[in-house]
Amino acid sequence: FTVIWIIFLPFAYAEPQDELIASSLNLKLAQEPQWLSLLHTNSRSRADLIISADFYLSPHAADNPQAELEETIRAYFTPWRGDSNDHPRCRFPGRYLWLSRHLALPGYNARDPRCVSFEKWSLLDDVRSISLYLIGGYFGNPASTFGHAVLKFNSTNDTHSNPLFDVTVGFGARVPQHEWSIRYIAKGLFGGYKAGFLDKYFYAQDLVYSRAEFRDIWDFELNLSPEDRQLLVSHVWELLGKDFSYYFLDKNCAYRLAELVELLIPDGSLSDNGFIWYSPVELFSRLREADRKRQELGESKLISSVTFIPSAQRALIHQLRELAPNQHSFFERMVSQGPDEISKSLSELPVEQQTTVLDALLAYSDYKITAAGDEEDIQAKKYRDQVLLARLRLPSREAHGSPIPELPSPAHGSPPMQVAAGVGVDKDSTFARLTWSAFSWETVGQNSLEGDELVVSDLSLGVFEDTDKFFVDKYDLLRIINLSSTPETSADSSDWSWGLRLGSERARYRGREGYDGILAFGVGKAREMGSSSCIVYGMVDGALHSLESYIRLRPHMGLRFDAGAIKTWLYGGIEVAATDGQSREIWGGKAQYQIASKHALAAEVSNERATRYTVSFNWYF
Repeated sequence: FTVIWIIFLPFAYAEPQDELIASSLNLKLAQEPQWLSLLHTNSRSRADLIISADFYLSPHAADNPQAELEETIRAYFTPWRGDSNDHPRCRFPGRYLWLSRHLALPGYNARDPRCVSFEKWSLLDDVRSISLYLIGGYFGNPASTFGHAVLKFNSTNDTHSNPLFDVTVGFGARVPQHEWSIRYIAKGLFGGYKAGFLDKYFYAQDLVYSRAEFRDIWDFELNLSPEDRQLLVSHVWELLGKDFSYYFLDKNCAYRLAELVELLIPDGSLSDNGFIWYSPVELFSRLREADRKRQELGESKLISSVTFIPSAQRALIHQLRELAPNQHSFFERMVSQGPDEISKSLSELPVEQQTTVLDALLAYSDYKITAAGDEEDIQAKKYRDQVLLARLRLPSREAHGSPIPELPSPAHGSPPMQVAAGVGVDKDSTFARLTWSAFSWETVGQNSLEGDELVVSDLSLGVFEDTDKFFVDKYDLLRIINLSSTPETSADSSDWSWGLRLGSERARYRGREGYDGILAFGVGKAREMGSSSCIVYGMVDGALHSLESYIRLRPHMGLRFDAGAIKTWLYGGIEVAATDGQSREIWGGKAQYQIASKHALAAEVSNERATRYTVSFNWYF
């Protein structure tokens, strides 16, 4: 009996946490992908780690996830003292929820009433689904050019049915106000800022993105089980207020949201950027690819639905297009002549048409006031008040009109990175050509939205067929065409189109091959011809060149035509040297046939550097 007592004596006095730690070792829980995702230690670089000291309980968490798991188990048994919200169970609800699914935590309650702050914030009883929002690009801010991504908790109950009050979670750098632009770019590129997750009501996001910056939004609703939703919401709570390193090119909003979703899809397919670049649209392209693979394996869908949320500008333009010709004339008259014209003009219309015109005027007034932002427009507000008073005098009615046409998201086109291989003919020479673009939304591409173009780091290499001479044909660091092709919202509005190019190209100078550096900027006007499938524009470019002539002007016209799988862009004009006034004709065009989302055939012709023709096969990934 004495021998038996000695053998079992250590187990008789074993602490509960020691038994749980022993079980975790047997189950190898510290090696589970979900545990590594909860710690954000499953990536290749220390730059991915959370840099807030209070997020990790063990000083060795970065290199030893087992040590962090053991400290997390020990912390579970910490006595409840002081503010209960500071207890580890309330600070790390995601970790303990996950552990409870693998270990029998004594006295565990997934909804502990002592965690008052978490219960109040999470609204777990109301969250019916979770969405990822893809927000369109905004050329007014370099950090927003490539779009944005946020997470949204879709909530509905008897007292809360307005999605504007749903909680959204985004990730961004903590940039001081009035930061100098050069400093902002440098620190954003090289990790000079701290960053973190920030929660806001959706109405705050809608005000900025949809109503002030006129950016379209696409709602990718995820197909998650209630258990997965609870785990994701709990983990987001753990991250709020924590500091991360921020790198604009890769450790950005899209990458961090990819890490979040990979808590539920722990295969690394979303956050494995594999290169120096990770754009928001890439997250959604990968999400769609993961969904496709799951369905091929007979598993449940990952994406329940994709819903288009048009910007305030797009909604207003659609509303104005719904006006009959005589109603539009009254609308323009009241906009141009001010509030005094309202009562005079309205009396000429039947009551039903008065209501329609006033609704359009009210929408237009709100649009103008919101677009002004911090620059308070007192006259515009007075005008809006006059319109509102006139509208209140008329009877109410149900909203009517046709729905706004759906616009497919950029993620439904080709992925943003491109490689192309082809052949070119230049004068009497034939050469093979290989092109790589880190980010490519070309005006003839399947991912181009309404004719705009955004291309970054576009490099073309060539080799002559007869001499095997290798050369750099062209390199564009940045190329943008922003076509404001929708009709002007009113006679007093003016939306300019513009273009920008910064790059270099092979050129012949004084009988020798050289390279011509180019910085060009142009402005102009664009219009849809019947529909968005055909856009015509006129633009004047001013350009600085490193080779003579150093300053050049280029007035030209362009046409972009979309026929589904085939997209075409043509342009023509003249180029004038500012120094001596000499001019020459310039013309060119591109056409692309989309074979599939990741493959296309392309052809290009131009007389920019003598007449040349190229054909290529394009891969997107």
